[in-house]
Amino acid sequence: MIINVDVDGVLRDIHTPYINIYNKIHNTNYVLSDIVNYSLDILLKLEKPKEFFLKHYIPIFRDAKPYNNIEYLNKLSKNNTIQIVTSQYKGLESTTIDWLNKNNVYYDSIHFTHDKQLIKGDVFLDDYIYHLNKSTCSDVICMDRTYNKEWNGKRISDIKDLYDLLNTT
Repeated sequence: MIINVDVDGVLRDIHTPYINIYNKIHNTNYVLSDIVNYSLDILLKLEKPKEFFLKHYIPIFRDAKPYNNIEYLNKLSKNNTIQIVTSQYKGLESTTIDWLNKNNVYYDSIHFTHDKQLIKGDVFLDDYIYHLNKSTCSDVICMDRTYNKEWNGKRISDIKDLYDLLNTT
């Protein structure tokens, strides 16, 4: 089975450092549960979100913590093909590869694309409803986050749930 997995919001928690940096700079007190839309710039009212992100990408991307139980992706890799399918700003790809390596995330291939639906696979795991809706995979699964509650399809809370789901069907 080919499993396509997103990075940010699925394996890597970029939201916590993003909000922490914003709070420190702007003397605000946002928390993760305040994020009810995928686009943080809406919550934070950022006029130039790309500039903010690129200015702070090292602590947001490189130093971000992994979500719980990502080691189960390595267990899934024993009998499946793991494709990382992620959308990144140009020039930051190596930061993501370094993060995956630093956190011992095994994968067979990596694809940097905004058109994730073009990457063939059997299972697609993402946190962004836009990509979930466009997926051509036969099994589309949403990583549960505060900003994607309107997704009506399959939903998991961490990679162990994915492991359990795929090993019981």
